[in-house]
Amino acid sequence: MVNRNPRHEALLKLISTGTFSAQEDVVAQMVRNGFDVTQSSISRDFRLLGISKISGFYQATAGRTDRIRLSHFIQSISTAGPNMLVVKTESGGASPVAEAVDHALLQGIVGTVAGDNTIFIATENSEVHEPIKLFLGNI
Repeated sequence: MVNRNPRHEALLKLISTGTFSAQEDVVAQMVRNGFDVTQSSISRDFRLLGISKISGFYQATAGRTDRIRLSHFIQSISTAGPNMLVVKTESGGASPVAEAVDHALLQGIVGTVAGDNTIFIATENSEVHEPIKLFLGNI
């Protein structure tokens, strides 16, 4: 992702050079660096730039599948009825994995909901579960 927004460039650089476990710390550092930001604006920037909390620290994950195998975050995949898969991940792994599922546009997925370490994948029917599981094992 090429960013022309100076705040986004500074945020990506900050995240790549530091170990931040709280958004408040990121906000404070960005303010010290001369940017007029709030927790809300940083949260929006995180979503836009693909920054997620992984293993307790914020990391840029969008466009980095060459360095991060998302399947390594997955601990288990369970069927919860004919229209639901539940994916358990390492702490902080649910968001980047769910984002990869969403961007893959796999047939039969109605939607995803991600927490910190759990993803609910709503499906049209149980026939699509195996292809989704296969995809999850290969991301």
